[in-house]
Amino acid sequence: MRGAFGCLLMVLGYVGLFAAGLIPVNRDFVPAEEGIAVYIASNGVHTDIFVPATTRIFDWREVLRPEHFEASTASFRYVGLGWGDRDFYVNTPTWEDLSVRTTAKALLLPTETIMHAQFGPVYPESDAFRKVTLTVTQYQRLVAALRASFQPDVNGNPVRLDVDSYNAVDCFYRGAGTYHAFNTCNCWTGRMLRETGITAGWFTPTPYSVFFHLPAADAR
Repeated sequence: MRGAFGCLLMVLGYVGLFAAGLIPVNRDFVPAEEGIAVYIASNGVHTDIFVPATTRIFDWREVLRPEHFEASTASFRYVGLGWGDRDFYVNTPTWEDLSVRTTAKALLLPTETIMHAQFGPVYPESDAFRKVTLTVTQYQRLVAALRASFQPDVNGNPVRLDVDSYNAVDCFYRGAGTYHAFNTCNCWTGRMLRETGITAGWFTPTPYSVFFHLPAADAR
């Protein structure tokens, strides 16, 4: 009985923290009228950040090297970046591969993390693919935050992992930090937004909380 009551308190506490986490940080953020377009994407469970593959500020192909990928990435204008639990990413390429063990381990225990990089196109804006236009300074902050999410080698470069990728233009790198229920892949996305200066909740464990304060797809 005590165990069940304790679990109920934990669930209620998490729900309360989720609700309180919607309180915005960077309330005064306004998307730039002209600047660098980045995109926040959701598949309903996980969120990614899509950034231009190359700008005058930073060329992602200098660290996400062409030789890291099975096929050429030269034709793609954007690269999607995501952070999360290593076991979940590697062993759950599709939702059909999702297991209770993998999910429980990721949420209940601090686990090793991984960065996923996938070159691809920009999709039409929608409720699940939101555009945010940044100034040069804001984009520089985002690049710095994203780069710090990779665990580097002695030369400061991302460490590519020898694990199966999902397709020919994506791969995995060693991630920085640990994953748990209070530091999920969506918490990471929210942190990237906050460090950039974009309005975001201070606790974003779900895609809903990540997207709550983003500009609507038709607000351009």
